[in-house]
Amino acid sequence: MPDQGGLASTLDGSPVAVWAQDADLRYLWIFNPSMGLSAETMIGKTDRDVLDEPTADRLTALKRKAMNSGEDVRETVRTLRDGHDETHDLFIKPVMDDHGSAVGVSCVATRLPDSALTLADEANHRIKNSLLIAQTLLRMQRRESGDAAAREALRNAEGQLQSIARFHGKLAAGNAHGWVNIRDYLETTCADLVETFAEDGRLEVTTDIVDENVDGQAALKLALIVSELITNAFKHGSGRDRLLVHVAFMDEGDRRRLVVEDDGEGLPTEFDPDSDEGIGMRIVRSISAELGAHPQIDRRSSGARFVFDFPDS
Repeated sequence: MPDQGGLASTLDGSPVAVWAQDADLRYLWIFNPSMGLSAETMIGKTDRDVLDEPTADRLTALKRKAMNSGEDVRETVRTLRDGHDETHDLFIKPVMDDHGSAVGVSCVATRLPDSALTLADEANHRIKNSLLIAQTLLRMQRRESGDAAAREALRNAEGQLQSIARFHGKLAAGNAHGWVNIRDYLETTCADLVETFAEDGRLEVTTDIVDENVDGQAALKLALIVSELITNAFKHGSGRDRLLVHVAFMDEGDRRRLVVEDDGEGLPTEFDPDSDEGIGMRIVRSISAELGAHPQIDRRSSGARFVFDFPDS
């Protein structure tokens, strides 16, 4: 443990907190805690013991990510507890033993002023509005285009912009700096797609999505995967009176699973999700790889079923 007197006096009155946690993420020591907490109430406890559940889950995921990867993690996080609401620039360093195994983390958190949050909110609001304007222009071009292939490409781009705009809108609303509720976000994404294809009136989407908060960037990537797969299903299901798509997202402890399935015509026998060169599957492969997964397909007599297993980190 660091020298108590020297470090405590250095940090006293500053916006900086420093601490260490063991392999079970129990606090070993901490200097200058905020949020109305004290070292006495935190030593030996986990984040779940001292913080609101969404905050604790978010912090635990980031610390596990550092320990599992062996790499430093830095992120802006919002911290909630009993009416306290603060945002910190958090730096997490994994502590490794002589054999290269993680035995804990050491962390530094710098409290950000409210003005920084206001600027971030304003930036997200402006980004959202700009994307919505671009989406409207794409919709106008799509409706005026006489080329079927161009209309499909424009509608696909329109859906992607809508997903990204929705993400920035949630951040601007102060819902959570750094994380979003995945059920709310994916259900809204699906509803937006149904509205986008409303002119055809043939798309129906059902959902079964766990109610939990996830990393905001991960939520955006999941929404883009869902958007691509629903758009592709709709495109290849042309001529049907109705296309039913089901989207599920489950937390299975050591992993999270995304499933997108439809009752369409099914996939061609030669289709390989790892090598298909269509722009849609290339996007899906690229985004899912960033999340630590790759698309798996369940070949059935009718319809297509895509499954993605993501590590819980």
